[in-house]
Amino acid sequence: MPLVRPRLRHYNFLLAGEACGYPKGEAGTTEFGHVLFDAGRDVRSDVLLINHALKTGAFEKNKALLEAAKYCKGSNATLHVVST
Repeated sequence: MPLVRPRLRHYNFLLAGEACGYPKGEAGTTEFGHVLFDAGRDVRSDVLLINHALKTGAFEKNKALLEAAKYCKGSNATLHVVST
């Protein structure tokens, strides 16, 4: 009886840095790794989105951010911009 070998599909994944939605050298999380696989598309982490917006100038043009800064300036309050 001949040996039957099923056809298996093989995939290569890049599982570090920007390929996983994080800046180069940044360690990711298993939770975000599952999000990537479940999404089936490119998903950037918050920190990568913020870094990209800073590089392109979009951060300084963000209407919500500008309104928050204006409010804080008028109220003598502090604005904290954080990423999770």
